[in-house]
Amino acid sequence: MGLFEALFGAPEPLPTSGTDKMRNYADYLDSRDNLAPWFNQRESIKKVIINNGVTTVGKNAFDDCRSLTQVIIPNSVTKIDEKAFFGCDGMTQITIPDSVTKIGEKAFSECTNLMSVTLPEEITEIGDKTFSECTNLTSINLPEELKSIGDKAFSECTSLTEITIPDYVTYIGKEPFSGCTSLEKIYYPSGSNLDLKRLRYSNNAEIIPY
Repeated sequence: MGLFEALFGAPEPLPTSGTDKMRNYADYLDSRDNLAPWFNQRESIKKVIINNGVTTVGKNAFDDCRSLTQVIIPNSVTKIDEKAFFGCDGMTQITIPDSVTKIGEKAFSECTNLMSVTLPEEITEIGDKTFSECTNLTSINLPEELKSIGDKAFSECTSLTEITIPDYVTYIGKEPFSGCTSLEKIYYPSGSNLDLKRLRYSNNAEIIPY
């Protein structure tokens, strides 16, 4: 059994092997070596079903799969790595299973039509620019176990209107909501030691304790 199954515009076999950790692949903008085996077919991939038993969605695995509209991720996955779904602007929604505890840098960045994200309850870390430039994302519920929000994690999410920072968050990176021009309210836990200047940076939101 391979790592995943894919539905293409025209049916084609998918070259892949293994049932555990998906390999990390090169960013095609930086190198033409070590690209994903399905890289040349990426614009035809419409649906991905990651097989049960896979633990990590690899770096750059589905980068720039712009026709991709549906992804099914099993409960065996614990990590979605850097730029795994970068630029997949055909996706409108994604459900990330409860098994996932870490989402890497730019994992869903520039998914410009992404409107709905369901995050797992046990996730503890959202990486730098994870959801940056998701310009149609209107709301997202951050889970209670979250502890860290990376630099520019939601920057340029121009449709986002409000967000609540959970109680257990102890670290917020630089400019997490910069350029969120529709953001009206940011709720944060009263008595926390969070740097409120970072929350306010380059947006007009009201910062409200709860």
